[in-house]
Amino acid sequence: EQLQRLTQVQDWLRSAMQTGRDLLTRTHPAELTDRSWDSAAIQILAGQFPAATLRWEIDPPTRELPLDLQTAAFRIVTEAVRNSLRHGKASSVDITATIDGNDVCIRIRDDGSGFDPKQVADDRFGIRTMRGRAALVGGSLQFDSKPGGPTSVSFRFRSPTDT
Repeated sequence: EQLQRLTQVQDWLRSAMQTGRDLLTRTHPAELTDRSWDSAAIQILAGQFPAATLRWEIDPPTRELPLDLQTAAFRIVTEAVRNSLRHGKASSVDITATIDGNDVCIRIRDDGSGFDPKQVADDRFGIRTMRGRAALVGGSLQFDSKPGGPTSVSFRFRSPTDT
């Protein structure tokens, strides 16, 4: 009976993950219509923060991701950059997307004031939402920061061509 319960829970979790992936795919940002995740992010962020220095180094293969991964990349990058500029008071942010072995790694690094990731209040949804988006596509999100800065956010996931 315990094995049966565990199997049922596993089925529920699998179904919930698939539902989350489906929602990400169906509710993709309009900004991603006819453009890659980085192009959409560049346009949005440059419009919102014209005085900020945003440096982009994007490996071309990372622009050809499936829609669910493009959506996650777009949302995570825009949220991380906004946090850097608004909360961290950064003057410049470097955004890179590379292929690292079997993984795609997107990194956002700023020159801002930093923070203690362990001290983020539960009612702050930005970091929680970014972690959730990464998990929904089978990826991981890592924060490297301390008071005084800088802050680095790394979003890593399996390359879709590595199946």
